[in-house]
Amino acid sequence: LKIIMTLDSPEFIPEFFLIDLDGVVYEDGMILPGVFESFDLLRYHNKQFVFITNNSGTSQIGLYKKLQSIGINCELDQIFASGFMMADYIKYHPEYCDFPIYLIATKELKSYYKNLGLNLVDEATKGIVAVLLDLNFNYHKLEQASFSLQKGSRFFVANLDTSFPIPGALRKPGLGALVQAIAVASQKQPDLIYGKPYPHMVETILTLYKVPKERVIIIGDSLESDIELGQRFGIKSALISPSLPLSQGDIKPDYYFDSLKSATDYFLLN
Repeated sequence: LKIIMTLDSPEFIPEFFLIDLDGVVYEDGMILPGVFESFDLLRYHNKQFVFITNNSGTSQIGLYKKLQSIGINCELDQIFASGFMMADYIKYHPEYCDFPIYLIATKELKSYYKNLGLNLVDEATKGIVAVLLDLNFNYHKLEQASFSLQKGSRFFVANLDTSFPIPGALRKPGLGALVQAIAVASQKQPDLIYGKPYPHMVETILTLYKVPKERVIIIGDSLESDIELGQRFGIKSALISPSLPLSQGDIKPDYYFDSLKSATDYFLLN
């Protein structure tokens, strides 16, 4: 673990930055200090960067509009999120693409899954139970998901994040809380966890961009998703947090910073 408190010279300079959103770029939609300067610096030094998030409540277009609304200019193909990418995973895997899917998700993501031609159903069935963040999750959806799993459905979830940060040092319940309710009700554990810390998203990104993992760093605020992903996939990782512990068991970042700006300053201003 390298704790960065001063601008000593880095022994590793990334060429490709995987940047988390919640807790790194913004908190509950509020832009964090120094973020604009960080992106200006990345562009000035011709560094490639993309956003990689476990957000499963909105589509690529939705995230793009959100970033634009807070002043962050980027391209649509720089945005990767577990919710809409899991739909692509199902669609382009022949063993799954024709399965009936009981989908727990926002209206926006349900539309995305439908537009891909996936077979969504409204009640318990044997096929796939796909679970994304749903702010209108209720007992009926819990019941139908549980029945479907008891019938033998596959259990696919976008991520297991139990919470995410908001201003005031508080955390909102995340998708992992919904997944746990379904797992307890059905006595079934997920068959597929698509998002971080599992490698599906980063494998897709590095294949698309043709980037070797030795040139990559992931920057995030979660030991359990961002930093563990770095360890699992064999890429450098940096933890962004002024207060979290620096490690948790065997999960340790390569670098620790108090902000995205501190991270980009360290790697690019020396």
